[in-house]
Amino acid sequence: YDRKMKMLRDYQVYSMKIAQASLWREDVRDLISLTEKKMDQYTIVATLLAGFCVSMFSEGRLEPGTPDWLMRLYLQSLAGAFMYLVLAVWLAMH
Repeated sequence: YDRKMKMLRDYQVYSMKIAQASLWREDVRDLISLTEKKMDQYTIVATLLAGFCVSMFSEGRLEPGTPDWLMRLYLQSLAGAFMYLVLAVWLAMH
């Protein structure tokens, strides 16, 4: 009688440990899916901002007579922003 009860208790403990491990796996899946969703949102926003940078390169000209140093800083900041956004999109995809 005792041997059978001990065996049933051991089986119950094993099944509870298996259930606990499956809960841990589910928690890890939930955390990973949150990261994937965030990366998808970052990709969309960074792509839109990179598109705005391209439109500023092509259409966003400063007034005629703008000093050369200001034009260089303007274009350099746009290029830096564009490269940062391209890198952000690339890293969010991989």
